[in-house]
Amino acid sequence: MASFDTRISINDTKSPLLGFLVKIGGYAAKPITDRLQKKGGDLIVPPEGFFVNETEEPMKEGELEGAAEWTKQIDQVKMGYQPPILWSNPV
Repeated sequence: MASFDTRISINDTKSPLLGFLVKIGGYAAKPITDRLQKKGGDLIVPPEGFFVNETEEPMKEGELEGAAEWTKQIDQVKMGYQPPILWSNPV
């Protein structure tokens, strides 16, 4: 199982409400992962978050490459290679 979210940086949002919600509740990838694990899912890679722009271009610079790297980790696990699960990106 693998989970991710797309997110807007608090620094980039024009919405005070969104900024407040992120500050108190965080982003969605970790809670999604927790719920899936409670239902019996086996985590194969750490949850990940990818930043998107609020109004322009779908992803922030460098995020597409990060998403590609994350999917490579998933492919490696599916092919039998199991790297240690490292929490490189706090979610």
